[in-house]
Amino acid sequence: MILTINKNGTITERNIKNYDNLYSICNYRNNNNFELLHNWNEEYFLYGKKNGRTGNENNYNFTDITEKYYGTLCIIKKINNEYESLSINEWSEFYNKQLDNSSSINNIETISHIKEIDDILNDIELTYEEYEVE
Repeated sequence: MILTINKNGTITERNIKNYDNLYSICNYRNNNNFELLHNWNEEYFLYGKKNGRTGNENNYNFTDITEKYYGTLCIIKKINNEYESLSINEWSEFYNKQLDNSSSINNIETISHIKEIDDILNDIELTYEEYEVE
């Protein structure tokens, strides 16, 4: 089982037997510009197109990816070159865990940056008028 992500962002589980023509599972007539777009942990692989017509952008929110993708995308799971079945629940758990890990790193960087600003501000002596809050 693989996942397809329609351009409106909805995910569907699809049973397939042949992984050779993933582009056809995504409703493309040919494999022109259909490629591996991203992978997570060398286990989850995102396929689709980077190029397309305006209005055909895929609206799924990949928070860790800034590129635009077009049309229907698919996600497969592969471990040691063996295809594995992938459910929506498994994908959601994995992806949310990925986001939590990257958010933690971003939060640590943000907290560190805020502390640096606080240290700088603490070194500045303000007059009563400058310190007063409106």
